[in-house]
Amino acid sequence: MKNIRGHDPARRIINREHFRLLYQRKPDDIEKKNPEAGKLIFDAACEKFGEANVRYDTYKQKGSGLNFPVLSIDGRIASSLAISEVLKNVPIVAVDYVFINPDYRKEAEKWLKEKREAIITKKEVEKI
Repeated sequence: MKNIRGHDPARRIINREHFRLLYQRKPDDIEKKNPEAGKLIFDAACEKFGEANVRYDTYKQKGSGLNFPVLSIDGRIASSLAISEVLKNVPIVAVDYVFINPDYRKEAEKWLKEKREAIITKKEVEKI
């Protein structure tokens, strides 16, 4: 039964042993230090705790601006972006989450608290 695909994730959910949040994207980390902070933390956590104990979830919206037709009172149709300054400036959605096996949670939180700054300020080595 334990060898059936999906058994371990199902067992973790049922027993509330699912992976726990270790890191989530923070504007300061992204804007002032490194736009790839989440990926760098994931890679460092994999190296420290093993790939099987770390998960990474990321999403970045491809486009911005909610463009749709708007019917005005006089019957004319216009672009929502032409009518609304707010819709022109809606920020794009971008998320980065790093999750850790609950068996390593306390150790990983302590590790990240000590090493986060050094991990995200690393410069990637240029490949020649």
